[in-house]
Amino acid sequence: MSAAGRGRWRLRALWGRICLAPFESAIAALIVAQAVIAVAGVGLVDPVETLLPDWLATGFNVAYLAAGLLLLFGVLRPRGDVEGAGLVLLACLVIGRGFLFGTLLGWGLQSITSLAFSTVVAVACVARIHLLVRSGR
Repeated sequence: MSAAGRGRWRLRALWGRICLAPFESAIAALIVAQAVIAVAGVGLVDPVETLLPDWLATGFNVAYLAAGLLLLFGVLRPRGDVEGAGLVLLACLVIGRGFLFGTLLGWGLQSITSLAFSTVVAVACVARIHLLVRSGR
């Protein structure tokens, strides 16, 4: 098989993996893109990040980058353990960020709404981990 043929076969295999978990693939790619943009210091400024020390804001962004890469590699390569690690990290980050938002800005309606959204994302992560465990991945 030629190099071009092997490349097309790999691309088809990759596309097949994305089609099996399209939302997980999209979320992972968006998390990676957002984290890279935030670490690079371009794009929209996150209001919570402006209240944090630089080292903590950078730490959050690097952790999001790690979670996104783990998710992406876990989905694209059939590795449930890698994807699960990314899901656990993501769940911890969104819940921690929700509590941080409330602590820094007060526990008003916006903070509670943010934490509710974070909880929904964390529950989705747990549901995906449950699915991975049940499928034996």
